[in-house]
Amino acid sequence: MLKYIILIQMFWFNPENNDFRNLEITHYNGIPLQFANQQDCFLHVAEHFDELKKYIENFHRNKATIGQITCIIKKD
Repeated sequence: MLKYIILIQMFWFNPENNDFRNLEITHYNGIPLQFANQQDCFLHVAEHFDELKKYIENFHRNKATIGQITCIIKKD
């Protein structure tokens, strides 16, 4: 069974601070995030976009923001 995950690509305000180029979102409120299809993954992203954006900005201490969000197949 294929499982889709959320992958966020960063946009860095200062390219020299490029600590992580991509960040996989693995959990939401302690529950693992894996989706049966790409549509369900993108629906989750749309419903939680503001929370994802805030998480990224807090994680990187306002040095980066979301450049692009994709839903990709997780390879085991």
